[in-house]
Amino acid sequence: MSLASASDLINSFNLNGGSLDATNVSIIQGTASVIESLYILEAVEGLGNEDINLFYSIPTAALLKRLDNYTSGTIDAQLLTSIKGKASDLIIIYSSSGITGLGNEAINITSGTATTSQANTLAAATTGILSATISEGDMATLDGITESGNALSITVTDTIVAATELNTLDSKTTTDLTVTSSTITGLATDVITAYTATGSINGLGNEAVTLSDTSIDAEVLINLDALTSGIINASSINTITGAASDLITAYEANEAGTITGLNNEVVILTDTNLSAANLLTLDAYPYTTGVVNAVSVNTITGAAADLIAAYAAKEAGTITFSTDEAIIVNDSVTVAQFNYLAANNDGVITATISEGDMATLDDITESGNALSITVTDTIVAATELNNLDSKTTTDLTVTSSTITGLAADLITAYAATGSINGLGNEAITLSDTSIDATVLFALDALTTGIIDAASITTLTGSDSDQATVRA
Repeated sequence: MSLASASDLINSFNLNGGSLDATNVSIIQGTASVIESLYILEAVEGLGNEDINLFYSIPTAALLKRLDNYTSGTIDAQLLTSIKGKASDLIIIYSSSGITGLGNEAINITSGTATTSQANTLAAATTGILSATISEGDMATLDGITESGNALSITVTDTIVAATELNTLDSKTTTDLTVTSSTITGLATDVITAYTATGSINGLGNEAVTLSDTSIDAEVLINLDALTSGIINASSINTITGAASDLITAYEANEAGTITGLNNEVVILTDTNLSAANLLTLDAYPYTTGVVNAVSVNTITGAAADLIAAYAAKEAGTITFSTDEAIIVNDSVTVAQFNYLAANNDGVITATISEGDMATLDDITESGNALSITVTDTIVAATELNNLDSKTTTDLTVTSSTITGLAADLITAYAATGSINGLGNEAITLSDTSIDATVLFALDALTTGIIDAASITTLTGSDSDQATVRA
């Protein structure tokens, strides 16, 4: 007999009254536990050099060690799909020359923990999944884990740990990491990755964060601030970008103390439309002493005083603009304020001019802007009206009771329907010395007011037209 099952041999032992000569057995097969039951029978002779073929079971490594010690033959373990036990015992059986067929079974360390070194040794010994609790907690050692895809229970115990190391370690195990660290360091994107790895990195939420970014988006900083109740140290940042609302929120968090280290970085806005008040908020202490870059802004709105202050900051060099952004003044603006804004900007200014006297309005220096203007002088010259009308793309409103000037200028003013409003019932005082009667007819049709033609010394035109004028 060369091949026998362990259970058959045990049955023979029992049938023979408790004795068995197994000298002729060269191979024993069966499950590991049954085979061991055979070896521990005291009255069995002739065993010690036979081979063993193991059937499917989930033996402990300690049991396989004992089988290996029972015989100098070879143990064929190719039918095993899983082995469990202590890490040290597992390493012994995988290094034994007397055991063959291992290399694709799962390994489950069910007794005690495994060091990183032991885990690496066992992971390299099988293509199956290694399940273990790692005994070390320092990242310097844990970084040495060489393989991924295994179910390693790991607790990171370093006081300070880099987010990128956490993320790398998390990728090496299918089991959740537990982190007891009090400070997380690194780039914001890496830190956010670690905090949002819900279900794979546990224990985060109240630790301090020390950023290493030099440039960051305000929205990213806000998101990070929401992920931990600890303080975020942002002192490494020298440039912060984003919408004004996000930037203000980030700086408010800095003031509240949940973020620290902000106050001297360059601010780069991404808004295309912005209020001057928000711009001034960002430019003022205690937000940042750095330059606020508002080049992205296409339209800036606000009260005249805020807009003046914003462009004064531009002159001072603490705010930069693209120079062609549109300006919308929400309240009224004086001519002097308008001229200041126009001198510092090439874009279109939309505003309501507060003054109504032509002496002041004549000082408007630039044209092409949408200025709402009401001329309130009792008497106004038509040429000044026409000149003022050319300076705005928005209709003038005229409340004057008398218009003066040459007939040609007066007709131009009255004919500027849609750009000069409010005319039609005012008196007219002509300054012409010579005029054609038909021109007087045309002018008379434009107003219900009285035309004073006392300046005219020469009247031209047909006799009938002249007679009509004189009638």
